[in-house]
Amino acid sequence: MITVNFHGFKLLVNKLNGVYVDVDRRYLNTQGGPSGFATINLQPGYQQLDGQQALDFVRYRHTDSDI
Repeated sequence: MITVNFHGFKLLVNKLNGVYVDVDRRYLNTQGGPSGFATINLQPGYQQLDGQQALDFVRYRHTDSDI
């Protein structure tokens, strides 16, 4: 098991030249901020995400845990 913080997660994904994810639906939030959710703009479908996009995706989901 490896433990990383959010910055380390982004660096790791970028070192791997991205990760491929099957995004299940449209994820869109343009109103980010300290009291709200992170901004995200992902279309559904199988695609390669960079570190920031992958972090946004795993943090935005609320139906399951991040583990």
